[in-house]
Amino acid sequence: MHAPCLFKSKFGKRKFNAKAAGILLACLCAFSPAAEAKSQSLQEKLDAAAKSDAKTAELDGTYRVDKPIKLTSAHSGLKIVGKNGAKISGAKRVKDLREIGGLWTGSVETSELENLYVNGRRAIPAESDFLYAHSPLKVKTDHAGGKINPETDGFAAREQDVKALLAMSPQQLKNVHIDMYTVWYNSHMPLRGISKNKNGTVNLFVSNPTGIGIYKWEPYPRFKIRNSKSELDAGGEFAFDKASKTFTYKPREGEDIKTAAVEYPVLSQILLVEGDGDNPAENISIEGVTFQYGAHFPKEGWRQSPQAQSTVDGFVSVSCARDFRMSGCVVEHCNTYGISLDAGAERATIENCVIFDAGSGGIRIGGKALPGNELADTTYGSVIRNNIVYQYGRYNKAGVGICIFTSGNNLVENNTVFDGYYSGMSVGWTWGFAPTNTQNNRILNNRIFKIGHGVLDDMGGIYTLGNSTGSVIIGNEISGVRRHRYGGWGIYNDEGSSGLYISCNYVHDTHEDGYVMHYGMNNIVKNNIFVNGETTQVGLGRKTYKNSFEFTRNIVVYSSPAGLFRGNDVIAPDIARFDRNIYWNANGEVSFSGKTLKQWQETGQDKNSIVADPELDATTPKNENYKKIGFRPFSTKDAGVGGKMREKLDAILASYRFPPVVKCPPEPPWDLDFFDDFSECEEGKTPASVGAHTEKKDRDVVVLSEDGKKFLRIIDGKNKHEFMPDLNIRATTLSKKVRIVFDARLNADSNFYVEPRNGNFIPGLPSVKIADGKLSTPEGPVALPLGKWLRFEFVADIAKDSKRGLTCDVFDGGKKVASYSSQYKAQAPGKTTVVVVSAFGEKGSFDLANIDISGRND
Repeated sequence: MHAPCLFKSKFGKRKFNAKAAGILLACLCAFSPAAEAKSQSLQEKLDAAAKSDAKTAELDGTYRVDKPIKLTSAHSGLKIVGKNGAKISGAKRVKDLREIGGLWTGSVETSELENLYVNGRRAIPAESDFLYAHSPLKVKTDHAGGKINPETDGFAAREQDVKALLAMSPQQLKNVHIDMYTVWYNSHMPLRGISKNKNGTVNLFVSNPTGIGIYKWEPYPRFKIRNSKSELDAGGEFAFDKASKTFTYKPREGEDIKTAAVEYPVLSQILLVEGDGDNPAENISIEGVTFQYGAHFPKEGWRQSPQAQSTVDGFVSVSCARDFRMSGCVVEHCNTYGISLDAGAERATIENCVIFDAGSGGIRIGGKALPGNELADTTYGSVIRNNIVYQYGRYNKAGVGICIFTSGNNLVENNTVFDGYYSGMSVGWTWGFAPTNTQNNRILNNRIFKIGHGVLDDMGGIYTLGNSTGSVIIGNEISGVRRHRYGGWGIYNDEGSSGLYISCNYVHDTHEDGYVMHYGMNNIVKNNIFVNGETTQVGLGRKTYKNSFEFTRNIVVYSSPAGLFRGNDVIAPDIARFDRNIYWNANGEVSFSGKTLKQWQETGQDKNSIVADPELDATTPKNENYKKIGFRPFSTKDAGVGGKMREKLDAILASYRFPPVVKCPPEPPWDLDFFDDFSECEEGKTPASVGAHTEKKDRDVVVLSEDGKKFLRIIDGKNKHEFMPDLNIRATTLSKKVRIVFDARLNADSNFYVEPRNGNFIPGLPSVKIADGKLSTPEGPVALPLGKWLRFEFVADIAKDSKRGLTCDVFDGGKKVASYSSQYKAQAPGKTTVVVVSAFGEKGSFDLANIDISGRND
């Protein structure tokens, strides 16, 4: 834990030099045969240098440490200079390597082993391919009879996907981690135990570090089984046994046990620069030193944040310090953020550095706490310039290349960020329009490319959040943002983004829109070039706030079947204003949400815009159409690092191998049947399994019991939304038909419908509708017995080439009391991904039980 920093300061003005300075002196070698200094001598050496007149410490060789080096206010003014590739390493060597049957074994001195390094190259725990969770837990106790929270403490998987786990002993299961992927975050969850269900699924009970429901935001969680010896099938993987503290490693081609240097990290943080109370550490500089090899050993009680790995420390951490400077350094092979400028870090400079193979993100600016913490006011004025950040997210995929949380007056300039699994850059840490100190930040002339790799969702090349008054995003080049299910955007203004000036950016070849806003106010998007978003080019989520953004003097080029506006939306001029833009579709007509340019202009938008080919050569228009809208040509050829750092980047990329883009379908590629009789659900609670949307949790959708039978009661009322409460039951059907069976008990005020969907609502889909307790049929309403349990059996064609037929039968005991068949009007959905049960009206109730959803091909 960092020492408390109580000194206060206000944002100060500072003139920044835009040119890169310094030379990268440290080499990227993971291991050097140079003589190693004694680990205990490094701290002493730095302490002594701080007391000397010269206040300079020269480092040479490799220093191995097993606890962080600490620099405090007593080290103010200290200059640390690395010579001949000086390194500070947090790793120990494995000295008892043995080869057995083509595999290497060895022992370590830690009870957790997150990663090994073989000849300076990361080896990972053996892992499975991506698998899909089957359903939320329906049990109230775990494998050992202990009480659990079914929303957070596990999930059910198909038995065929976890056969290897069923064959393990309880002791072997303790070695396994479940690597969970949900929307925009990734969690490592130790497996605590398993139990089998009757429906061919297996409950996996985990320790969830987020404390957040696995299905809270993610309809189809994916996971990998990690650190299982049964998955040890690829070179560069290992399996670790906690009880014996030994590992088994499968070598990569060309690795020789006789010459290999095998190392493992023993600490989470390697350098702490932190002042003490009213005595900040000041004017400490480090040049030409490599910091390498770190794990992530969280402190007791640690909680993982679901946002950008915000609660993870920096391998190099700076807090309660002024004018810290780090130049020409390398930070590599860690499982945290590479560098964090934490609470009370003022006017720090990080330049000409390389941060790579970071387990979370590259550089983080700002305290981890939300606004309200006094320390959050004192991190400001950082300069992050001319750095290369790449290969981040190698332990937890949700880290950001360079991010600013609660901090203002920072300059992030001429950096190159690539090959990470989440956003390239992020600015802001306040949701909505609440007050924030994240203002007057400048994101200038950076290059961000090939990120995301299809693993997570909801990311941007540059992502913003909250009020950023006075902040600018100018001169950046962004490309190659690839998401899993949704949200691979170029510039992404998320919740409450306000006061941003976005100009002269070149955004191209993204999975989705080059520019998108969730919601915000008073943003200017001017004189940018957006090219070839794979789905759409420009988007706005919530259309409820006036003056969300002004989109003017931009060039937008794309090619059908991609569209122009996200969701094919018509955006009113008072919500977001469009004018003086060039639009061009290289493979068809430009459609403004189904309108021609003239029709679009009649709505008050784009009055002075044109549809014309700008004939772009990168950012340079070859003709003069751009003059018609007042566009000012710009270039991003100098975006990213320059000087010797550009030479270093070119050398890295010359033989660089990017990971493949993961192409998991957005939902499981198999029928995901659903059944719940609510027998395992807690009475008086809203069950997680049905995906309830409700304004009164545990009250208007609640499990009850009567005569030994559990059931679900849905109570309607005056809600904000007419069709609430509702259930969104995740059931994927790839078969020709979907079959929905359920028990229902009705009264004269029961009003609801049951509808299978493939994603969002489309008018005319097949459905069962109950209005005032009666079954709606093509021939009119049919009265049904009230106050008693009825059995509904509903079957609908969903195949694209089907006749779109549906049948519905209602039984009272064994007697059929109602039946009809018809055709529905909408286009057949091809598959179903969700079954919606939605109340309508402002009163009434109904009971459901034994919900059974499956696919069929007869």
